[in-house]
Amino acid sequence: VMTEVSKQSQEGRSSSGDWTEIE
Repeated sequence: VMTEVSKQSQEGRSSSGDWTEIE
């Protein structure tokens, strides 16, 4: 998930907390 978090962050999503929604 860490990798996805970094990717999402670069996409412009929330720095942290968005990965929870993605999951």
